[in-house]
Amino acid sequence: MKKSSFAGLLIAFLAVLALGGVLFAFLGTRVHADQCPGSDTCPTSQIAIAQGPNAVEVKWIEPDNLPIVYLLTTNPQGAAQPWQVQVVSPQDWQDRLIFNLQPSTTYTVTICGYYSSSNRSCVTTNSVKTLPPSTGGETPTPTITSANVTTNSIYITWNGNRSYDFYQVLGGQTPQTQTGSGATGSFTFPGLLPGTSYRVEVLGCLYILRSFCSQWASLDVRTALPPPLPPIAPQNLHTADGPSDILVSWTNTPNYESFTSFRFPAWPGGLNLPTTLNSIDDIAPVAGQLYTYKICLNYKSGSACATTTGALPPKCTITFSCPAKVYAPPNYLVQCGGPPVDFYQMSPDGTMSFMLTGTQVSGTSLDYNSFIVVCASGTKTQSSCSSYSIFEGPPDWCAPPPSPPPPPGSNCCIACLKAGGNCNRGPHGCTCY
Repeated sequence: MKKSSFAGLLIAFLAVLALGGVLFAFLGTRVHADQCPGSDTCPTSQIAIAQGPNAVEVKWIEPDNLPIVYLLTTNPQGAAQPWQVQVVSPQDWQDRLIFNLQPSTTYTVTICGYYSSSNRSCVTTNSVKTLPPSTGGETPTPTITSANVTTNSIYITWNGNRSYDFYQVLGGQTPQTQTGSGATGSFTFPGLLPGTSYRVEVLGCLYILRSFCSQWASLDVRTALPPPLPPIAPQNLHTADGPSDILVSWTNTPNYESFTSFRFPAWPGGLNLPTTLNSIDDIAPVAGQLYTYKICLNYKSGSACATTTGALPPKCTITFSCPAKVYAPPNYLVQCGGPPVDFYQMSPDGTMSFMLTGTQVSGTSLDYNSFIVVCASGTKTQSSCSSYSIFEGPPDWCAPPPSPPPPPGSNCCIACLKAGGNCNRGPHGCTCY
């Protein structure tokens, strides 16, 4: 029978199933048990292997022309369990278990490949004796020799105390088979939670159906905690200067536990100010004093800090006085209380020129619409400075008050001189100054 005819046979056989109900309906009929004619239709290299006291493993190589189904039966048949196996692909190793057998009993297995209800090719395996029941001493319990952990895995090694056919491991879930035989083994349990306790277990077995298995060896293991996050300083730390207070604000980073605040010069009387989780309202600053604010976020692994500065603008007064010389611009005096401040002169185009650091500055107004700018020492920001306008007045700003008019008929210059002034006679009379 050619391989190309397999599809047609399968379709025909499925039709027989549809008409006859189930496969065993025609398997129960009388069939012609030919001696296997050859490798084109007969399974080959058939072998049976004991897998404990109640099971036999059967292996064979499929024939060149694939049958529709196989039927496996044991002899003696008192404990036989027939198996139906649908062919999947040519030249596949077949490997099937027959179980529910009797311990210490010799069996042979007949493998029949059916090509139709009346055409089959059969072969018989070697005789094989199932094992006696387990006494419990054949499989000593393994010893877990090491356990290495990460934040999300546990890696264990063990000594099986003998060469097992396979091991099974358990980590609080479905048992997993560690294939391969040997007296030692290892396994990694992945996908675990950090800092969590687990019980890991391992047993060794001699046969596929766990007919001869040891007791579970167990070990309680805890996964590692993640490394602590490095301390991160407050973000976006800044000040907002009001007319009488300085608001210090920042953004907290995740996982911090507390914050500590400092002000230099020190807080007056300690920190007893309106405070939130990310701001402090400094309600007692001295005008013109530059303050440094330091905010530290505290973590289990340490602290990280950031600093910023803030200042209220100085409180100053400006006065004007006339110089000894008349008909000249007046003098100005800017006086500031509190700590020393920085004085600047600002020209009409906005250029600032440093003058001095101190508590007052004076001079003669130089030009119309000039300014004296006073800043907290060390700053030049708009929120920490005050400005005062100076300007050159009209020519008679500091002129002396007019003399009383001389009596009628008197010489004005004589009267002026008697009054202690100077007299200038002109075409329109005399001018006393």
